[in-house]
Amino acid sequence: MNVLFLSPVPLEGAGCRVRIIQYLPSLRAAGIEGTVRPFMDEAFFAIAYQPGRWGRKAVYFLNAVLRRFRDCLRSRDYDVVYIYRECAPIGPPIFEWLLLVFRRPIVYDLDDAIHLPGPQERFQGRVWQWLKWHPKVPWMLRHCAHAVVGNRYLEAYAKQFTAQVTVLPTPEDPARFRDGPPAASNGPLTIGWIGTHSTASYLLQLVEVFQALARRYAIRVAVVGAGRPIHMPGVMVENVPWSLQEESRLVQGFNIGVYPLGGSEFDRGKACYKAVLYMAAGVPLVASNFGANRDLIQDGVNGLLASSPEEWSARLAELIEQPDLRARLGQAGRRTVAQRYSVVVNAPALIHLLQSAASAGRRAKS
Repeated sequence: MNVLFLSPVPLEGAGCRVRIIQYLPSLRAAGIEGTVRPFMDEAFFAIAYQPGRWGRKAVYFLNAVLRRFRDCLRSRDYDVVYIYRECAPIGPPIFEWLLLVFRRPIVYDLDDAIHLPGPQERFQGRVWQWLKWHPKVPWMLRHCAHAVVGNRYLEAYAKQFTAQVTVLPTPEDPARFRDGPPAASNGPLTIGWIGTHSTASYLLQLVEVFQALARRYAIRVAVVGAGRPIHMPGVMVENVPWSLQEESRLVQGFNIGVYPLGGSEFDRGKACYKAVLYMAAGVPLVASNFGANRDLIQDGVNGLLASSPEEWSARLAELIEQPDLRARLGQAGRRTVAQRYSVVVNAPALIHLLQSAASAGRRAKS
């Protein structure tokens, strides 16, 4: 059995890496060969979200469009096409329509509420929202053979358009992190955040919280992957670029992880991968008491939840002052990921739905 995986981003994009590439060894062991074809290649992805460089971006985009048309033509050689989010990051579902013309059974994967404008788009205006073409999401859900979603909020949304929906949380492999709490440090305690340019605005909600904590404790804030320098007057901040090679080392350098969210409808669709990542690494965390975080985190058992700046300050102070609490929550979080959010636990469900989609596709052609 052969599956064509289509993603808007390459390996360097977290979604493609954790919702597709992590599963490939498990799929191969079950007799399923996967071919991953991103819209952006590594070079395009490296500059796509940087300002300017429009000429180079235009060349990369045209090349990506041609590659994606070839992918659609070659889809006839595969039993199933698995689309993570969208075939291309902008525009109507042209490629998705072509795949349906070729009668390919499609599994459609959503790990974010991409049917709604994201936090960045709200400031980019209507033209950008039009380019994103959000209506293609319900269109795809109506036409796919099966939908895979990252949490219960997305499940409820998808079920408005299709009955074939499976919840698969975004997984992480605890085995790629050392077993045990983060290394002790003689210097300031490190409170860490990891993300992207599009999620850095969430971290800025905590500036005053960090400033108040910095007046009481020896702390530093490590910011990984924000895409721009983050400054917090009165707080020791270390801005670090994200890289795949350094990710595990950087996360395990955190003594405490933070995962703030906003309170919008878009944020309800978040599959809380940052929290899963911290927990897999044994890093105790404080997260917003919102959305899928409530399904992942049992407050006081495997992490801490906060709903207001005052609660953020209090919960972070608890972890700063109590190393035993940090160790206990970190170990419990790691167990949670191993038991519910690991690749090993979730792979059988993915294998089953791919086999079912392929069987349905063969019946439709016969």
